[in-house]
Amino acid sequence: MLDILYAEGAAGRITTVFGTAGRIAEIACTKRVAQLASKVAEAGKPFHYGPPAKLWKGASLFTIASLLVSAIPSTSSRKKRVAGLLGVVGALCLRFAVHALSNASARNPRAAFEQQREMAR
Repeated sequence: MLDILYAEGAAGRITTVFGTAGRIAEIACTKRVAQLASKVAEAGKPFHYGPPAKLWKGASLFTIASLLVSAIPSTSSRKKRVAGLLGVVGALCLRFAVHALSNASARNPRAAFEQQREMAR
C-alpha cells in the first residue's frame, strides 16, 4: 500500500524493498498455511473447494501479480501504483479468505479435532 503513497525518491526505494519482501513473505506463508492445513483432508477441504478457496487463490494470484509488476525494471510511479493496488487487492482477498475459512471451520468442528489429533502425533 505504501507503493501507492510513496512512489518517488528515497521513500520510493524503501517502499520497493520492503514491499517486495512483504509480498514474498505473504506468498510463502499462504502456501505454508495451506500445506499444513491440508495434512488432514477434512481440515484442508475449504482451501481447495468453495468460496473460501476462490478467495484464497485470488489472494495469491493478486499478490504474485503485484510482485511481477514491481519486478519490471522501470522507475515509473504508475508501475509502482499498479503494483501497490494489486498488493492491496491481494491483501484484502486474503483477509476475507481467512474469515471465510474460519466460518467453514466453525461449521465443521470435526475437522479441527482431527487436525489437533494429527498434530499431537
